Amino acid sequence: CRARGSRKSARSQRGGKLGDGVEGGWGRKRGMALSRILRHREFDSAGASAFSSAVRERRDQSFEQSEQRIFVPENAFSGSSACSLSLDGVEHRYLLAGACDGGLACFDVQSHYHAQREGQQDLHEHLFRIQASPPETALPLDAQPRHHHQSATSSHRDEITSIQWYPVDTGLFLSSSKDCSARLWDANELKTVCSTTQESQINCVAMPEAASGHCLIALGAKDSVVRIWDPRSDCISLNFAGHIGLEVTCVAWSTSCEWILISGGSGGQIRLWDVRKANSLLVLDQYNTKNYSEGLNPMPDVEHLRQRSLKFPSAGDALMDRFDRNLQEWVSSKKLVKMVSDSKRNDMATAHDSAVRMLKASGDGLFLYSAAARMTEMRKWDLASGKNTLVNFELPASGLKAWNAAALDSSQNLFVAHNKAIFHLDTATGKRLSKLSGHYDRVTACVYNPACGELYSASLDGNILLWEAERLKSYGKHAEKEDGNGGRAQDFGNEDDWTTDED
Repeated sequence: CRARGSRKSARSQRGGKLGDGVEGGWGRKRGMALSRILRHREFDSAGASAFSSAVRERRDQSFEQSEQRIFVPENAFSGSSACSLSLDGVEHRYLLAGACDGGLACFDVQSHYHAQREGQQDLHEHLFRIQASPPETALPLDAQPRHHHQSATSSHRDEITSIQWYPVDTGLFLSSSKDCSARLWDANELKTVCSTTQESQINCVAMPEAASGHCLIALGAKDSVVRIWDPRSDCISLNFAGHIGLEVTCVAWSTSCEWILISGGSGGQIRLWDVRKANSLLVLDQYNTKNYSEGLNPMPDVEHLRQRSLKFPSAGDALMDRFDRNLQEWVSSKKLVKMVSDSKRNDMATAHDSAVRMLKASGDGLFLYSAAARMTEMRKWDLASGKNTLVNFELPASGLKAWNAAALDSSQNLFVAHNKAIFHLDTATGKRLSKLSGHYDRVTACVYNPACGELYSASLDGNILLWEAERLKSYGKHAEKEDGNGGRAQDFGNEDDWTTDED
C-alpha cells in the first residue's frame, strides 16, 4: 500500500509540474492538469468531450492580438469604421462587415494561406465592397410610402445596424440600416434581391439558423411592434405587439426550434413568440415569480388531434373518450382561469431594469444570455423553464453602449464587448477569465470563429482586430525561423504525424 501510494503521489507530482509549466499550463481545465485529463480520457471516466473542452477553454484564455495578420478596412470603407460583423456559418471563412456610413465589405479570414507575404505581416484585403449611397433629401415620414421598393443597384445611406449571412449558403446576406430599410443581397451579383422600408428606424434583423420550413426574417424597429418579413412574397406577413417600451432593441431566433422568436425592448422586457400563434408565448421575469410550467401547458386541440389521427374520432371511439376526459379534467382543475390571470398579472414583468442591448442563445438552445444598458444586469436564462439562473457575471457597472456585441464559442465561453475592451466570461459561473484590450475607441461588434478558434472585433477607431491563441502565435514565429527561403513557412497544421514523405 505504501508503494502504491508513493507511485500515486509521484504521478500526481509529475502531472502538477506539467500543468504548472508554460507548455503544460495551456491544457488545464479548472485546475486539472493536462496529464490528468489525458488519463481520464484514456480510461473513459471524464467523457468524450472533456479533453477537447479543456484544451479549447485554455486556448481561449490565452487570446492576444495578432501581430502577423492584419485587416485593412480603410481601403473598403474609405475612412469610415465598421459597426457590425457576421461570419458565414458554412465555411467559417468570409467575414462580412457593415460600416457607419452604410457601406458593406467582405473579408477572407483564410487568405493568409495562399496570399503572397508583404514583409512580416499578412494583410487581409476586402474581397468585395458595396459603397454607401449618397444621402438624399428625405421626405417627411407621413409622406413616405409604407413599402417602398428601392432599386437593385442602390445601397444603404446610413449606419448599418445589423448584418447576417444566410445560414445555409454564402450566396445571400441580410442587412439593415438607420435609413429605415432592410435588404436581402445577392453576394455573387452584389445586388439587392428584395428590400423593405419601414416608417421608423430599423434597429435589428435576424434570420433563423435552424429553419427548414420557412425563411421568415424578424425586424425590430423604433416602435413596440415586432415585424415578420417574408422575402418570398416581399411583404410584412406578421406583426407582434406587446412590448411595454418605446422600441424593440434586439431580436434573435431560437437555435433549437425554428418557430420560436425572442425579442427585447427598451422597457427591459424579453418576450418569446411562437410565429404560428398570435400572442406572446411567455415573458421572462427577473424575479422568477411566474410559474411557467402551467403557462406552457397547452389546452387539448381538436384540430391538432384530427391531423394526428387523419380523421375525426367518432363518438364511440376510445380516442374520443380519452380526449373528452382530458378536456373535462383540464377545465375542472381551473387551470384555464389561473393561466389567464397569471398571464395578465405577469404581462408587465421585466427581465431587466433598463433597455435590453444583447440577446444571445446558446448553440444547444437550452440557455439565453441577455444584457441591458447597465452591465451589472447581464443574466442567464433557462429556456426550458423560463427561469433566471441567477448567475452573477463579473462585469463593470458602467453602461453597455454596443448592441448585440457578443460572441459564444462551442464551450462555456462568452465574449462581451464593453467600451474599448472585450471581456471573456465563463457562462457557468460568470467569472471573468480575461480582458482583451487593443482598441482605441468603443468596440461595436465581435465574432468568434469556431473552425479556427479566433475572435474578430470591430471598433469606432476604424480597425478590425484579430485575436488568436498565444500558442498559435508562438508556433507561427517558430515556423518562420525554420523557413530558410524567407518566404511563407510551410503549413504543418494540415499535415498528420503518422505518415512519412515517402507515403
